[in-house]
Amino acid sequence: MKRNFNLVLGSNYGDEGKGQTCYNLARPFKSCLSILTNGGCQRGHTVVNDNNIRHVFQHFGSATRSDLDYNYFCKKFILNPIMFKLEYEALVSKAIISNDYKKILFNDQCIFTTPFDMMANQILEINRGDKRHGSTGLGIYVTIARYRDMHNYDLMKESNAVSLSFNNFMTMYTYEEAEDYLYEIRDYYLKTFKELDIKLEETDYYKPFMAGFTIKHLLDDCQFMYKKMTVLPTNSNILYEPEIEANAKTVIYENGQGLFLNCDENNVHTTPSCTDINYVVDTLAKNKKSNDEIELNIYYITRPYITRHGAGPVNSKKLEDFKSDDKTNVPNPWQGTIQYYELDINDLKQRLIKSFSLCSDYINESFKCIPNLVITHNDEMNREEEFRNAFNHLGWNLIFDRF
Repeated sequence: MKRNFNLVLGSNYGDEGKGQTCYNLARPFKSCLSILTNGGCQRGHTVVNDNNIRHVFQHFGSATRSDLDYNYFCKKFILNPIMFKLEYEALVSKAIISNDYKKILFNDQCIFTTPFDMMANQILEINRGDKRHGSTGLGIYVTIARYRDMHNYDLMKESNAVSLSFNNFMTMYTYEEAEDYLYEIRDYYLKTFKELDIKLEETDYYKPFMAGFTIKHLLDDCQFMYKKMTVLPTNSNILYEPEIEANAKTVIYENGQGLFLNCDENNVHTTPSCTDINYVVDTLAKNKKSNDEIELNIYYITRPYITRHGAGPVNSKKLEDFKSDDKTNVPNPWQGTIQYYELDINDLKQRLIKSFSLCSDYINESFKCIPNLVITHNDEMNREEEFRNAFNHLGWNLIFDRF
């Protein structure tokens, strides 16, 4: 049986146009399965749909268009009950989904973020002053660090199993035990603040951090999210779930961030995450049925220039006077203002060739990988000829969006 899949990933630091690309790939099909592969709701993938409705997808796949579409949060995706509920309600208000939408599945090993993680993220980032990492303030990195410290869990190790996943939290704890665990998380951060000589009581975060309502609000949101989703065992294969196989007419693996932000323990500005193709390709290769022929279209996304929303080094010349009509990446106290830099197309080519080479161990008669490069925002900077000159001899498909 021949099966076609898509993988969408950023080529640089993120903010390239992954969301609209996912939506465009799903457009010809009535139903799509979006697999969110990494990170969490720090992603902001913008889509303007066929009804001219704009939405920034964070906790849902960008190809979510109706109740016919499916979402799956894989093991490495970090759940956030607060952000899930907010986005679910926003999608309902925009008539993208109904209030009965439940085609949402998640891996039973998914960990989750609490409001204490989010607030701690913002407090720690503000405390860094001019050495800020450029965090989104949604608690991704501190959630990973907390699970490491409290549960001896490493998100990046495939063989690890977490002692307290979101599913375990919802099924193994009574309400009182869940409250106690959340107070333990609060105490964990209070100890951290004390070690760093951060005086929480002198900040605007003191009241919400210490209020019992914060915990009640989270537990309500956890119940809401859990009732809307279906848990799958970590060893299950989402691609061969009977309902998915019968109804999802296309599959899109949607990566967050970009290749420059792939996991690098030596880079303090990088959250542990797999932003390259290897996790998806390896998972497909291991889980495919022996009689299946797999064709994976890999879509690398870039603008004709580089964006960087947040602190951290950029080895490129800054575009001082350049402006983009960007309604998604608004300034905030943690990331600051989005910056624009020159894109060296030859450097991009070498980066993408290196990334695509990760397929080489898997490519055979029954597993094909097809490289595509999508260049967005061409109406802001038209470099079509340069891209064609650099990539045409490779035989890659080039897709130009927005002229």
